[in-house]
Amino acid sequence: MFNFYFKSDLFAIDRETLFGIIFAVVLYTAVMAAVCLALYILRAIGIYKMSKTAGVEYPWLSFIPVANSFTLGRIAERYHKNPIEKPAKYSVILLILHIIEKIIEILFAVFLCIAAVTSVREIVGAALYDEPIKLSAALSFIPLILSSFLLMLSALAFAIVKYIALWRVYSSFDGKNAVLFTILSVLFNFLEPVFLFVIRNNQPNFAPLGIYNPDNYEQ
Repeated sequence: MFNFYFKSDLFAIDRETLFGIIFAVVLYTAVMAAVCLALYILRAIGIYKMSKTAGVEYPWLSFIPVANSFTLGRIAERYHKNPIEKPAKYSVILLILHIIEKIIEILFAVFLCIAAVTSVREIVGAALYDEPIKLSAALSFIPLILSSFLLMLSALAFAIVKYIALWRVYSSFDGKNAVLFTILSVLFNFLEPVFLFVIRNNQPNFAPLGIYNPDNYEQ
């Protein structure tokens, strides 16, 4: 029988320090959650207001996760520099890519849990019973690796289409700053909701699709 003794002066943590650590973690989590919620609301309000200005159907989808990608895509489709241009179906493409990304995220989380449980079980078994680690521990990482690769591809595809759509939205509602807003949105993702909220009340610069408007149309 083995007895393990630890020096209390090295490993003991007083209650005040422990309370401080827990409080700091809880405070940080609460602040980050509040910031994320605020940014989400700003983005939703911005998309909602612009979708109403653009005459997009179901503007309330702006407040629903994943579905708001459809609304953003519809705004990107609505206004163009060339009024006879036939736009890509950004709404459908964004929605499909976003759904695929979320499904792969769920699969990745499931495979991660399976790999973690399998690995811990094999390591503990090997340590307690002096058994070799089985091949199943390594094989459990194969779905995890594949899903992580697919997750990166789906996230990249969604990001590319989303930022193209964002550029079109920025160009429609604030043409002078469209490129700057797009670059900053790519580099600092938290600025995207801010920009969408700031330009929400602007009037579109481009004529609506299929309607020639000499007051708004730029030659």
